[in-house]
Amino acid sequence: MQEPKETNFAAIDLGSNSFRLLAVSGLQSRWPPARILLDTCCQTRLGEKLTADRGLSEAARQRGLIACRTFARQLRDLPAMPVRAYGTEALRQAANRLKFIREAAEILQCEIEVVSPKQEAAFTLMGCLSRQKESNRPLLLVDAGGGSTEIILARAGRKPLIRSLPVGAVNLTERFFRAGINPSTQAQMKIFLLELIRPVFAELITADLGKIRLAASGGTANALAMLSLNLECYQARLIQGSKLTRAGLDEIFGRLTGLEPKALRSVPGLGERGAIIPAGIMLLQAIIQITGHNLTVSTSGFLEGIILQYGGR
Repeated sequence: MQEPKETNFAAIDLGSNSFRLLAVSGLQSRWPPARILLDTCCQTRLGEKLTADRGLSEAARQRGLIACRTFARQLRDLPAMPVRAYGTEALRQAANRLKFIREAAEILQCEIEVVSPKQEAAFTLMGCLSRQKESNRPLLLVDAGGGSTEIILARAGRKPLIRSLPVGAVNLTERFFRAGINPSTQAQMKIFLLELIRPVFAELITADLGKIRLAASGGTANALAMLSLNLECYQARLIQGSKLTRAGLDEIFGRLTGLEPKALRSVPGLGERGAIIPAGIMLLQAIIQITGHNLTVSTSGFLEGIILQYGGR
């Protein structure tokens, strides 16, 4: 029997808060691949000030295109390979998305597909499961992004149940923390999140919560794991499987909200994400409060799932 040949493949996530490029070499039928050729991220805040009628702001559009030019230069330094690029919530919502997609596709020299929430969740689940130990216990995966949050219930031998909420760290920040963070705005966001998320969990989880494994993927969860572990740089082997607890998130929230914006951006692992991380913390805190479980962090998600799905073809 002929062995599958090794292939190179790259996937790009045009997210609401950040753009990420992941290029790999090796067999993509399993994770990790033989080599990570490039794993890079640009904070674009594409969903900043996004409205249904006006769409992407000009500043956000320009930041996104600058990130695409950076990725294009980086890809030219790598061996030639297939590239797949996907847009998520900001590009699902933006009225002027077609103009941005045309410009970005020309820069990246590849087609850009805007995925549905269910497609996004399916890729994320595939990526996350590739790093999970086999278990008969249901997995409840939370992928908290900049513009949306996907909640996925995976059970052995059954079709995953997927729910997508149009809230993420970017739009929550703009809705509640635009004028600053104080006890009143915190209380308002907490009530909003609990009322929004609790019915979703009640619908998905009809059995004993104690039997559920709770995991979180995405940039917010991974950045918070870095802070929880006091890491100076991203180390996937330490972050994978680490825990986010309610007490730990409370401590991080208090520490970060006491910093000036410049100091916040200089915190390892945050950069421009620092401006929206308090909202991301409150989103994950609400989930921990509702379920009573700590969150286990997954370093693999959306892009890893795309590579597993298409990279070996």
